[in-house]
Amino acid sequence: MKITATSSLTNLASKPIESVTRSDYAEVMDTAVIPQISIEPKVLDQLKSMLREGETVASFVEAAVRSEVERRRVHKEFDARTQDALEAYERTGVSVPVEVVLRRLQAKLDAKVLALKQNRGAVPDSWRPPTSDTP
Repeated sequence: MKITATSSLTNLASKPIESVTRSDYAEVMDTAVIPQISIEPKVLDQLKSMLREGETVASFVEAAVRSEVERRRVHKEFDARTQDALEAYERTGVSVPVEVVLRRLQAKLDAKVLALKQNRGAVPDSWRPPTSDTP
């Protein structure tokens, strides 16, 4: 829900200036500001050396935050599914044998590798599982 600047600013104007906080502006702003962080100059230099053409430190940090939020969302969902599966096993005593699970996972991996080969060419060797010849 977007609030018009007029109604929000009118509400803010009636407050003493020392009681106005960033949260008062949250409904007016389309974006939020992340607090500044302090990092060692060496880390900042490393970050700057990794920036792509046209990328800024701010855009890098924004992308990193989005990525971490998504990673944690997926992890939280995984934890919930794991807990549900454990509770179901404890209730019923029924489980899936490890061989079946591994076969299913291998089939998913094989399908993904095939799709990548068809869409983008060769799959990098680093994505391939080690063979018995590989140390």
